[in-house]
This record gives sequence, structure tokens and C-alpha cells, in this order.
Amino acid sequence: FRPARPKAIQDSKTLLRRLGQIRRDGYDLSREEITEGAFALAAPILDRNRCAVAAISVSGPEVRLTADWVPRFKGAVLAACRKAGGITGSDLVPMAL
Repeated sequence: FRPARPKAIQDSKTLLRRLGQIRRDGYDLSREEITEGAFALAAPILDRNRCAVAAISVSGPEVRLTADWVPRFKGAVLAACRKAGGITGSDLVPMAL
């Protein structure tokens, strides 16, 4: 396990715990985990088997997107993910790499 940055998850135990939290909450927050100064909220788009097939995120500089904007954007992101999941259903075609 090799962390991407100092503020990123540092070990597999923490990663598994975080994934469990994401499954419970339906979204995750990132604070400078990949890019210094960046803050993001992301949620998965699930197919009818509840498998993640894509994601929607809102991100920006942490100096402007402080924790007080999370409740405002969380509902919008989760609603968009539910709608997108309902539209796509199981008709998703894997992309060729």
C-alpha cells in the first residue's frame, strides 16, 4: 500500500474502514488527499445491482469550499446520483480500454 500524499489514507485498514463509512453515508469528502488545497464531495452512481458504475463530485479550493457548504451540496449530489442510477439501470456498457 503506497499513499498518494501525506493527507491521503495511509494503510489498508483505514481504507477498508473508510469504504464502510462511504457505503453507510452514500458519499465521501476529500480534503487535500490528492491535490493540495482541494476539497471535494463525491458520491457513486449505482446500477440496479448496487454496483458503482460512475460518480458525481463537487470540488474546489478549500479556501472557498469550507465545511459549511457540505449540507447544501450533499443533497444535490446524492439526488443527482440516484437519478442517474435510475436512468442507466442495468443498460450500462463497459468502456473498452
